[in-house]
Amino acid sequence: MAQTIEREAAPDRAPTPVQPPVPAPALDEVLLAMDAVDAIRHEQASVARDLSADERRAELIRRVRAQYEGQGIQVPDGVIEEAIRAQDARRYVFTPPAGGFRIRLARLYATRSRWARKAALASVAAVGIVAVPLVSLQYVDEGRRSVASVAADERDRVLPGRITAMTDSVGREAKDQEPKTKAAAFAQAARNALAAGDVSRARAELAAADRMLEELRTGYEVRIVTRSKEASGFWRIPRDNPSARNHYLVVEALGPNGPLPRRIRNEETGSVDTVMKWGVRVPDEVFDAVRRDKQDDGIISNTLVGVKEPGRLAVDWRMSVRDGAVTKWEPPPGSRSR
Repeated sequence: MAQTIEREAAPDRAPTPVQPPVPAPALDEVLLAMDAVDAIRHEQASVARDLSADERRAELIRRVRAQYEGQGIQVPDGVIEEAIRAQDARRYVFTPPAGGFRIRLARLYATRSRWARKAALASVAAVGIVAVPLVSLQYVDEGRRSVASVAADERDRVLPGRITAMTDSVGREAKDQEPKTKAAAFAQAARNALAAGDVSRARAELAAADRMLEELRTGYEVRIVTRSKEASGFWRIPRDNPSARNHYLVVEALGPNGPLPRRIRNEETGSVDTVMKWGVRVPDEVFDAVRRDKQDDGIISNTLVGVKEPGRLAVDWRMSVRDGAVTKWEPPPGSRSR
């Protein structure tokens, strides 16, 4: 209240200087932010759900930064942070307008070929009234051309550049042929989608290729879980063969900085889950050997199951394993933990 009274009592105070308008961001900045938002949207699905909010955010920033570095693009941390805030606020997600005077004008403009001839005489008579709506329609048309220009630039320059950067990175870093073959397949699928005008499909192919590139660069060891009160192995009865038992060792991927989330296909459900530990199927004799080792003194002497080297996609298994894994086993009906 005191401030309000003071302003009323001092009418001769110098007017507040007018702030200069904030310049609009350059087109390259807008494209980079939109591209970062798109990359973040795809990466969010693969970040482990059991991490905390801060851990998810840090992991998301690390993945997006690694993705761009692999393409030879230096993205400031501020752009990534802004892109995450934009994704959280759904700033670049199209929301249909609720309606209003300008929207109705825009729809009239879009359908003008159907009613223009019939309304010609009325428009001449009401030229003074129609002049104002036409000014608004001019801004609608300019906005439409701007959006089309950004979309064309993404289709013709941004996405083809990402395809080239991805294949070049895989070619430099791959230590065998498998990653190169997969990268070429992703690249061709993305190019085919762009040629067909399907930009969303091209983005999806590139997102899958970027996940493969990140996996290519990751190194870790697959080791048996030996923590207190956690099972190191279990067996389950398969649904299609009630007389059999499938034996699993509970393992985790340990990188230089600790456990890593992995995308594992659950053979019992067919779903691909992001988990911190999973059950890898092993022959009966391997399972029995690990069980005897643990029962001997409560400690598993050899926990190393496999090694994943940077530059390769496949794990070099140091123990004999079978095809198949599970991501859920608790509660384990028809099973037993060790």
